[in-house]
Amino acid sequence: MDALTDILNTLRLKSSLYFRTELTAPWGIQVPPKGRVARFHIAIRGQCWLRIDGQDEDVFMANGDLVIIAHGAGHILADSPETPPTDLADVFEEIAYPGSGPLVYGGGGAGCCLVCGEFAFDDRENHPLLDNLPLLLKVTGDQSYNAKWLDSVIGFIAHEAASLDPGA
Repeated sequence: MDALTDILNTLRLKSSLYFRTELTAPWGIQVPPKGRVARFHIAIRGQCWLRIDGQDEDVFMANGDLVIIAHGAGHILADSPETPPTDLADVFEEIAYPGSGPLVYGGGGAGCCLVCGEFAFDDRENHPLLDNLPLLLKVTGDQSYNAKWLDSVIGFIAHEAASLDPGA
C-alpha cells in the first residue's frame, strides 16, 4: 500500500447521505454545526449560495459543483445571499419532513436541487490530515468533468439520491 492509503485507512471514516432537496426561491436554510464531520453538498440542478459561519465571503454553487465543509462548521445555504435563513430543524417541522425522500421547501420560484450528506470520523482520535483540512473544499462542475472518476461518483450519488427504491 501507498502512504495515502495507509493514512486514509486509519481515519475510520463513515459516510451518510442526508437527502436530495427540491428547493424553490425564496429559500434559506441554516445548518447547525456538528462535531467530527465534514458535510458535503452537490448542486445537481440550479444554483445557490453558501456562507460558512464566521466567514465573510459567500460561495456561489451551480450545476455539478461539489463543496465539502470540514470541521463540522455551521453554514447557510440559500437562493440568494440576501434571503434570511430558517433553522434546519424548523424547516423539518414546517414541512413535516418524514426523514426519507426528497426535502421539498421554498416559495415556488426558481428551483435548485442539492444532494446533501456527511463524512463522519471516529470521535476517539485526532488526525493531522483532518486537523489541517481547509474549512471549505470546492470542486466546480467544469473541474469535476475533467476527472472522469469524480463525474461518475457525482452522477451515481445523484441517481441514488433521486431513487425512492428500497436500498437506494
